[in-house]
Amino acid sequence: MADSCRLWRTVLTRSTLALSLTLGLLPGQALAGAGDHIRVGEAEIVPSIFLGMEWQSNPYYNELVDFVPDDQQQDYGGLALLTWPTVDVTLDGPDLALELSAGWRPRVYLTQERQNLTRFGEGDFGVDLDILPRSMIGFNLTEKFKVSTRAMDAGYASDAFARRLTSTTTGLISIRPGAALDIDVGGHFSWDDYDVPPESNLEQNANYNSRISGGPNLSAQWAFFPKTAFVIKGGANFFSWTNNFVNAEGGNFSTDYYGDRIGIPDGWGWRAQGGLIGRFTERIVLNVLAGYGQIKYNEDSVVEAAGGHAEAANPAAAGFDQDLGGIDGLLLTAEVSATPLLGHNITGGYRKDFEDSWFTNYVHYHYVFGRYEAQLGSRLGTTLEAGYRREQYRGEVSRDDDFLRAGGGFSYNAADWLDVDLGVRWNRRVSADADAKAEIEYDNILFALGITGVY
Repeated sequence: MADSCRLWRTVLTRSTLALSLTLGLLPGQALAGAGDHIRVGEAEIVPSIFLGMEWQSNPYYNELVDFVPDDQQQDYGGLALLTWPTVDVTLDGPDLALELSAGWRPRVYLTQERQNLTRFGEGDFGVDLDILPRSMIGFNLTEKFKVSTRAMDAGYASDAFARRLTSTTTGLISIRPGAALDIDVGGHFSWDDYDVPPESNLEQNANYNSRISGGPNLSAQWAFFPKTAFVIKGGANFFSWTNNFVNAEGGNFSTDYYGDRIGIPDGWGWRAQGGLIGRFTERIVLNVLAGYGQIKYNEDSVVEAAGGHAEAANPAAAGFDQDLGGIDGLLLTAEVSATPLLGHNITGGYRKDFEDSWFTNYVHYHYVFGRYEAQLGSRLGTTLEAGYRREQYRGEVSRDDDFLRAGGGFSYNAADWLDVDLGVRWNRRVSADADAKAEIEYDNILFALGITGVY
């Protein structure tokens, strides 16, 4: 709890400082009623708050739930109270453009047996600052700070969830030689920190691992039509882990298969993509990108961290020497959105991508999804969505997972400043290989009801 308090003091300090600087630069102030937002000079401030309740059939993602009789399923469910206050600030001036957002997402479980899933340290903060946005040469600075949590199959723990804290700062020089061409050159720096329930390992240590990374970025966009553009983007990322030889005793990976330690190597990667994005007709929006990338791992970083430990003596046998390349390095994005009737929108897409993983070398995945959105009258809307993702984890922990999700909901605009939302979602994860060493299988059904008020 003390760590969460310190964390959110930092977030609130950043938010308050950025907001104060924005308001301090602007003359005059105009207050407004609910739904009209707040205007200070050229800036618009939009505070909002969500209040709701959420019930999950399997909040721990417990695999045993599949084998429990139907009349005992309620023993695994959990009811939680949610409140998400947020604030958004926008400013669009000739010399300065700013977008700032901050949100806090506490979750309090009302089911007595699920109190270890209550958390107060989740939320996000972001700033996107453009200096000289309309000049031939400008500057862009962004900061994205986020704390996310995920419940774990650890009902015995005092806090039964994993936490990820990530902070990414990006600085770019924007070059605009013509009205239709934008070129951004710069770099990024990131810090990721991962915590797990301390009871899940023999060391009783919540600090699982952390990673620093950074590298150059380059992107260019040529708008050959007013709402359609050809884009290319790419960059490199160099990363280093604090702990390259993680103690897995008593953890979530069976030591019968992986031994007492897991190798997490340092490395670097690159990627490049190009394609078309934008509106092609009045009713069709199409995004198509293709590219390639690689991740190269340094197994010596694990060997050195192991200090002669027998489990790191043979990187090939352990599996942490695997690089990402070949067909896995192919990058594809294809998404189409169509509006066949006024108020009805259909979106479908496919994505093939990869990223470095926090518990093995990397994950490569295929993702297919479909979504239908409709406005049923002046105030009622509905959404239906489904998706399937095939995840292939490679490294010392190696498995293939199928992740499926489906859901839908209704949104009722009760007033200009008040929305009422009702939704249901089903998730399922199952290891595709029945002989996988770290096989996983669970289902979870979620019902949510809430209201959102905007000032």
